Amino acid sequence: MNPKELREEIVLELTHMGKVVQELQALYREVGERASTVREKAAAAAFLAQFYTGVGFGA
Repeated sequence: MNPKELREEIVLELTHMGKVVQELQALYREVGERASTVREKAAAAAFLAQFYTGVGFGA
């Protein structure tokens, strides 16, 4: 992989990470002050896993 390809891959991954953060923020706003449901907790866990592994938003 040359430097240009690496840079493109990094930008793509940062974009995907940004999407995951946006989804987590939306979920946080939706839950608000009330107790979250099991489904909402599972969604948050899935988004966090995507953030750390890079799996989920991709090509």
